Amino acid sequence: MKARKHNLLIVDDDQDHLLLAQLTFESLATTYKVQLVTNGDEAIAYLKGDDKFADRKKFEFPSYILTDLQMNPGDGFSLAGIY
Repeated sequence: MKARKHNLLIVDDDQDHLLLAQLTFESLATTYKVQLVTNGDEAIAYLKGDDKFADRKKFEFPSYILTDLQMNPGDGFSLAGIY
């Protein structure tokens, strides 16, 4: 059976946190394709497929979202109301 590839969107305004999370999830075999964004507004644009995120082959819709709650602009709570 072929392993399913999960798409994970990580949202955090701290570059160190982003890097640590990315390395952690990518080390879990090869089951996660990780995408990174740096704030809630950018995450909303990613989810909607706006602007630079319009190419859904490159920026696949995420299976999971891991987000920081306290960010500017747009916090993690703003993502809850989008879908």
